[in-house]
Amino acid sequence: MLKLDEVYKRYDDINVLEGISFQADKGEVLSIVGHNGAGKTTLLKIITGIILQNTGKIELNGKLRKKSHLKNISMMLEGNKNFYLELTLYENIEYFYRIKGYKYTNLIKNKIDRYLIIFNLVDHAKKPIYKLSRGMQQKVAVILNFVLPSELILLDEPTLGLDIFSVDEFQALIANAKNDGKTILITSHQLDLLQRLSDRLIILHKGKIVFNNNSEVFLNKYAPSQYRILYNEDIPTKEIEKLDYIQYSYNFGSSNKELIVDENISLIDYLNVLDLTLIKSIEKNIPSLETAYKKFWNEV
Repeated sequence: MLKLDEVYKRYDDINVLEGISFQADKGEVLSIVGHNGAGKTTLLKIITGIILQNTGKIELNGKLRKKSHLKNISMMLEGNKNFYLELTLYENIEYFYRIKGYKYTNLIKNKIDRYLIIFNLVDHAKKPIYKLSRGMQQKVAVILNFVLPSELILLDEPTLGLDIFSVDEFQALIANAKNDGKTILITSHQLDLLQRLSDRLIILHKGKIVFNNNSEVFLNKYAPSQYRILYNEDIPTKEIEKLDYIQYSYNFGSSNKELIVDENISLIDYLNVLDLTLIKSIEKNIPSLETAYKKFWNEV
């Protein structure tokens, strides 16, 4: 379990992080989003000890974070700062295993080989990292972070440069790590990915937390599910008059045949009012995190 209490970070007179407090539990996937420069990467670097906060407490499993705790944290930075470019994939993983004090056994090598097959890197495992493409280097960074037996995994833009098949495999790794009780923090601008992965969402703005709650709570508040009611012909005026009379909310879709209604009112209640003989079909629109995120910023 990770807990931050009133963490501040300043550079000269500029507050990069202000009063950051939150908790991430075992088996939880926590997504951290925000505009460029909001403080996301700085926050992850402070948690892992790469840089130090000015004030505030960081706890791991109920104890103040110490140097001895850092072996249980792995972090994937954006770019090629996750490994030594002159070393091969095998050499990098063995190095980080040993420097953290873990035994590098044949069992670990077998686990690495499985990841190499999953991410289609078998033919590249013995090449120096600098000879690999940007996308392959990103795969190496993913493997490195998930092959280490860390309790806390911090991922900064982890799918940047990955092809769609590798993104699917990445999601499977997240699911497995979550089931193993690992705590996972992810920063990303790929909101569709975060929607599939996240248990909870934190939004940073100018170094401050402006939202911290369950992902479903965020979606329901800023992008509730809607129903798309399609009529056989243009919607008759009498249908609209019925809705206006009982003050049921609605919007028109992309044509005069489409009616969009919120899930805030039961679909059955709408259908009890409307003429079913005029309706061609009804579809439920699944809310997107991107839509909710845009609406959030329009309202704050």
